[in-house]
Amino acid sequence: MDIYKTIAVIAAAFTLTTGAVRAADAVTFNYNSKTARVDDETVETQGAPFLYANNIYVPVDDILKLTGFSLGWNGEKGAVTAYKNGTLSYIAVNSSVLEHGDAQKTFDVPTRIYKGVYYMPLVMFAEMSDASIYFEGTPERYRDLLTDTFVTDQYRLSGSANTYKGITIIGNCGMELLGITDSTAASYAAMVNSVANAMPPEVNVFNAAVPTACEFYAPKSLYTNQVGGIKKIYAALGERVVPINTVRPLMDHAAEKIFFNTDHHWTQRGAYYVYREFAGVQGFSVPALESFEKKDSWSHVGSFAGFTRGTYGESIMRSNPELLERFLPKYECQGAAYSDMYMKNKYASLQAVNTANNTYSCFMGGDCPVARFVTSNKNGRKLCIIKESYGIAFASWAINNYEEIYIIDPREFNGFNGHNQPFKLKTFYDLTGFNDLVIINYPGAMSGSGYRGSVLKML
Repeated sequence: MDIYKTIAVIAAAFTLTTGAVRAADAVTFNYNSKTARVDDETVETQGAPFLYANNIYVPVDDILKLTGFSLGWNGEKGAVTAYKNGTLSYIAVNSSVLEHGDAQKTFDVPTRIYKGVYYMPLVMFAEMSDASIYFEGTPERYRDLLTDTFVTDQYRLSGSANTYKGITIIGNCGMELLGITDSTAASYAAMVNSVANAMPPEVNVFNAAVPTACEFYAPKSLYTNQVGGIKKIYAALGERVVPINTVRPLMDHAAEKIFFNTDHHWTQRGAYYVYREFAGVQGFSVPALESFEKKDSWSHVGSFAGFTRGTYGESIMRSNPELLERFLPKYECQGAAYSDMYMKNKYASLQAVNTANNTYSCFMGGDCPVARFVTSNKNGRKLCIIKESYGIAFASWAINNYEEIYIIDPREFNGFNGHNQPFKLKTFYDLTGFNDLVIINYPGAMSGSGYRGSVLKML
């Protein structure tokens, strides 16, 4: 469902609500069905509660009506209005701010539209009411399939576009106009499912399909609708895989430098917003971006200069060096690169963020067959990441939440491009005992049968 249609449906539903349905002091919701129990009577609800970022989310319409609020809609604020006992509250869509009477309160998590239903965190409701809310059943892990996620045209570039060796340049901004076909979506989802099904049940498996800059900035005439392809991937993922919404956090921050102009990669800033989304699904917090120490370089010229070598496009790229932000982790860490899955053949020491390096490979030592980082964050968490180069900026943030991080590049094993070292993921799991597994890729890798095959050879 389009987000605008969803909000329109919400607005219509709440506009038509003329009064409270009942005024129960206690309501019991069921995690596993769209029902609630009030005074031994079972009633249908719009949606089932779920857990996200260690917060219980409940359907707004149901919890408010069942506890005696009169509901309406304020179009100017984009908010549900809830009235009870002389106090008017505004619960805005996709907002962490509650207006309750004359007071405003900001919460750690916002309201959300999920599966076409408007939800609020229980802590927000508790600010409005002292009704007793209970839950039964097993909570659902938040699996955002991007149903209500969209990309606007707000930041699209204008002007003439010229293409040099497959790289489209508009002004001084280069981009790859990559798409995700139906067959790519099906093949990539099947690959991710195969990895998840090969893992022991105690391993949490996540997939982050990351769009490129063209999704947010390409002129409308050149738009390739990567989000449509990502939705098809996520819809085909099995229950073992938790998809990470990569599109919404990037869209929300598209006014910032989340992608490079001269490089096909995203920035560490862009990766932060997606990592924070991943952390929220996991239930742990990430410090605010501005709290990290940062070392900037203004001399970055990225991969597009090489991709367009010998053309006027190369001259444009090299004439426009740009900002490379390097955010330093809050924990100390030691990293090493290995050429084998047993991590016996160490060939380099690595830094999480190398401030002497002005290229994208300043993050986690760049692309290595196997990289291992041990941090001073002694919480017992272990993360494994299967990736191409988009994964290294993402991994740089994991230093703040994991004790050990393993980064695997499947292109370096099992015969891919002549790299004949063997790698078996189950063997690696037995060796390391990682808790969480993230498979992260951008459309260029998703579309490559060679890349997908190299991952499947790890099983």
